Order: sequence, then structure tokens, then C-alpha cells
Amino acid sequence: MKFLEIKYDFPSSSVKYIVIDGEKHSIGSVLSVKATDLGNGTYRVQSFSADRKDPSNVASELIPVEYTHTVCEGEVCSGMYTKIEWTYITGCYNSHYSYKATVVDETAIPHKHRDPIVMAHIHFAAAEYDKVEEILAPLLSSDEDVPYIVKRAAHKIEAKLNEYGLGREKNPEQAYIQYLYAMSYSDIVRFMDMGYGQGVLSEDYHTLDWDEYHTLLLLSDIGETDYAYQRMIHIADIWYYKDAEKNADRADYFHIHKYLAQSRLTACVWIMEREDAQYVENKKFIMFLGAYFSYLEQGHEGACSCEIDNGGGSFAYQKQPIIAERWIAKAIEAGNDLALRGQSFIDRVKNPA
Repeated sequence: MKFLEIKYDFPSSSVKYIVIDGEKHSIGSVLSVKATDLGNGTYRVQSFSADRKDPSNVASELIPVEYTHTVCEGEVCSGMYTKIEWTYITGCYNSHYSYKATVVDETAIPHKHRDPIVMAHIHFAAAEYDKVEEILAPLLSSDEDVPYIVKRAAHKIEAKLNEYGLGREKNPEQAYIQYLYAMSYSDIVRFMDMGYGQGVLSEDYHTLDWDEYHTLLLLSDIGETDYAYQRMIHIADIWYYKDAEKNADRADYFHIHKYLAQSRLTACVWIMEREDAQYVENKKFIMFLGAYFSYLEQGHEGACSCEIDNGGGSFAYQKQPIIAERWIAKAIEAGNDLALRGQSFIDRVKNPA
């Protein structure tokens, strides 16, 4: 079985192995890599990162950076990727790192780098499905404290076991659920064409964030509600803190705010459906709802979250529930039904009968 060996500089001269399956794999948060077997003894290796159009301006537009190589087994290819970093002395700056990638056989992988996913793929290729199940079992168990962390690669393998009946009876329903957890979009669409699930995977255009949003809706629709609920709240609680960009005419900037606003709207609806008082008590519900109405008016979360200059290049980041409450009150004055229902929910939690 062939893997792609990636040696990269960030965080610190790391090595990672990914299966050659034609799908994009995240290597940390700043680099993604995809390797495809072309079937003629060669392999296409692609890397994906991004850089600022103006490296001196942290608010500058992000430009996709992609490298594509066609290599044989054992041949080394390389590329660059960028991480945006920050210090008290220099503020924001771009650091450029490099990677080297090589197609290797499983026998060339040192044992110290044979992580569970690598071992699961090796046993899968050898049709040792009992060993695959043994490896996957702890990876598929949910963490009750952090229920939105999912081992996507493990769920992808689990999905295949269920779809094709490998070491077990075929279970397409369970395969579909596992493909959703894996966020394996081509497989999700394939199963939707077979009649599983509802909805679509993209909004205005195909992007990973909108795909994840719609995947969470699909998971909720089929009863996998706890994960979808916690993950949606996690997304809704992402704050941009980019006051300098409020007037920027950038598609990616407005796209991010639309995605966050829609996630906050859905999170608010789900919180109210569950009567989940904790999110009123910790003011997250108020922040989500106010930021959503701010978005409807301004196209961004505005002063609901802000960046405070402490002087000397130091910044603090604040969420301001009082501003969110003003946006809710303004929406109530306009007769907005969501605002009215939201305020009623807040009042019930604060003043239980």
C-alpha cells in the first residue's frame, strides 16, 4: 500500500503520512495535501495554502497558493506554505515554510510514525477487518467534554466497512452517517443520489465551511443531534474581531460573515428548541442573536465583538453583550418574530415562574 510522506517545517520539522486516496488531507491548520494514483506508475501530489496579496497588510486579500507535481514512487517534490503569525514586538507577519513530499510503500514507514489511521489503512488493504475494527473503536468513541472533535479519517474507514460489508453485514444507513461525520462530500452526494438524507452541500459556491454547515443540518435531520448541536454552537462562537476590515469590499470577508451569521441563527433556533438555559446564563445566546441582527443590518458582527488597543502593540478582544442586547431590542421594535421569540426565551430563563 502506498502513502505520501510529508516532511514539513511547521510546527517543528514534523513528518506525517497520508493514504493516497485522491482526497484533501489537512496538515495542521495552514497546509492541506492531496495525493492521487494516476494508474501508470505515477502520482499527482497537490498542496494547498494561502498567502496575503499584500504581505505587509494583515487585512489584505488571501490568495490561494497551490503546487502540483507528478512524481514516481521515491521521487521528492517540494513547495511552500504560509502561516500568519503575531508577536507583541512586530504585530502580524507572514512566515513562509517549506515541505517535501515522497510517495513511499507502507514498509518504508518507521514504526514510530505508524499512527492508528496509518495502521488502520494497512490492515484494511490486507483485508484484516477485525484488526481495523480494533484500531477504530477508541477513535470513534465520543469525548463527552469536547463532543465536537471528530476523527474524520477514522469515520471514513468505518463508513467503507459498513457500505461494502467488510467483516460485517452491509449497513448503508450507518455508512451514510459515518460519511457525514467524515465530511466526505463526494460520498455524501453519492448516498444522497441513492435516496439518503436531505438538503444540499453548498450554498452560493462550494466551500468547506458551507459544506460543514449543511452537513451538520443533515446529521441533525437523521437524529445525530448532539454532535450537530454542539458543533453548530462551536462555529457560532467564532468571533472575527476585525474592525479594520468592516468596509473591505472582499468576497471572502463577506462570505465568512454570512457563514457565521447563518450558523448563529441556526444555533439560536436549536437552543430555543431545547430550552437550553445555560446559553442564556453564559450570555452566548444573547451574543449569537444580537450578532445575527447586526449582520442583517451591517453585513458583519460589528461592535458585538471588538478589538481594544492596549497600547504598545498589545490588543485585547472583547465580546459585548450590551451591544448585542441593543440589536435584539432594535429587531423587536421592528416586529421581528425571531427577536420576539428570543427575548421571550431570555425572559423565561432569567425569571422562571
